[in-house]
Amino acid sequence: MPQQFSITSAAACVCFMTLSGLAESGPSNPALVAAFDLCTDIPQDVETARSILRGNGWQSATDAAQSALFNAFTVFQFKSDDLDFTFSNAGFMAVSVLGNSALGRDQVGMRAEADTLAVLGVPEGRPYCILTGSDALLETLLKDQSFIERTSVTSDVVTQVTGVVRNQVTATVGKIESRKLAEAIAASEIPEDDATEIMRILNPVTIHFVSSEVEK
Repeated sequence: MPQQFSITSAAACVCFMTLSGLAESGPSNPALVAAFDLCTDIPQDVETARSILRGNGWQSATDAAQSALFNAFTVFQFKSDDLDFTFSNAGFMAVSVLGNSALGRDQVGMRAEADTLAVLGVPEGRPYCILTGSDALLETLLKDQSFIERTSVTSDVVTQVTGVVRNQVTATVGKIESRKLAEAIAASEIPEDDATEIMRILNPVTIHFVSSEVEK
């Protein structure tokens, strides 16, 4: 799902330093730590994944997987010069992945307070996670000393950083500048009701986790 980006190492360094400043704030959130642990070592069956998450404060939610996918497609395929396409494409792709793809019906979608998690593709043997929510998601990732940045790109609205965590898992972060996004939407021709709903669904941070073995 995430697209790969490459820019000069100097620019990448500046971008990553901006994100890294978040890593020093506040204690770890146990629910997010559990989700992070699961997404970097996804169980081989869905019920085990659900049990682990429920034991750490996550609750099943019928719209969670679609919401997580909407966030992911928005942030990883963001077009600042075509916001209407960005959001309509994200909505279409989120529905398509869940309803018209090779995924079966038994997919994991859960919430813990302001954060949303989708664990997809487990029964199909190609598992991946999408974790979306507050800046605390980014803090949790950056506190893991195994995280190594590979590529980075930034714009006025979206910053993306791709790296490897725990040796075998690719983690791609998308961070939205919510104020700048709201300004861009307000200046667009998107209807006010749609704009309100988009801002309600979109989160500041989305992380896509996939094992390097699955990517091959």
